[in-house]
Amino acid sequence: MDALGCMCVSYSIPIAYVIYHYSDHTSVSSIIQNSQIVLVSMIAMGFFTLVYEYQHYDPVSFFCILLLLVGIYGVILVPELDPSHYFFAILAFLSILGFMINHCNTPLSYISVGAQLYVASLFYQSEIFWKEIFFIGNFAVFYLYKSICENNF
Repeated sequence: MDALGCMCVSYSIPIAYVIYHYSDHTSVSSIIQNSQIVLVSMIAMGFFTLVYEYQHYDPVSFFCILLLLVGIYGVILVPELDPSHYFFAILAFLSILGFMINHCNTPLSYISVGAQLYVASLFYQSEIFWKEIFFIGNFAVFYLYKSICENNF
């Protein structure tokens, strides 16, 4: 299995965890907060993602992914009520946008980035859970699409 496959397998664990626990939470952060299984899975996913990005040598993408991982680890480890938690969340979301903008090269990618920007503009309203899910899911689809196109599958 290559780095992309390992990345997808390791990312499926946090996805399943969020799906299983979402009914009694108002944000993704509140679900993954201090979850050891999510942290370990995200460390593995981060490693494979960095390997994958290194192999494709795009320094901007690599840097965006590195910042995204710092943001993700901060969101997992820093309590949601701590003000620095929001720094990590904003870092994660901005690095996602940076990565996506760096890879805008098709009409579909522009639509996807436009949708991200629209949903990001709604974050300050109450009940952010589904907005976070859309933002993260849209990025995941964008990333996989970009990766498949790069590998000419």
